[in-house]
Amino acid sequence: MSRSLFAITMLALAAAGCEDHYSTQDAYSICQDLTDRNPATNSPESFNDCVACYESCGEDCAQAGTAPETYVCPDEVDEGTAGGSTD
Repeated sequence: MSRSLFAITMLALAAAGCEDHYSTQDAYSICQDLTDRNPATNSPESFNDCVACYESCGEDCAQAGTAPETYVCPDEVDEGTAGGSTD
């Protein structure tokens, strides 16, 4: 019985290691930490954007350096810079 539990646990860990996305819980924890560090630029909308970004692209998620803060995946950064500014 313990062998099968061990095998299932190892398979689950291996599968989790193959993904570059974060779970909602992990993304929430990271974004809460970022918000606590700089609440002035992290509005509730920024928090939601942060969680969505970390769920989508994991550790590759980046702050865009805006106020309020936005979070982007690398492919979104490339798309945003390719078209130029719309200001």
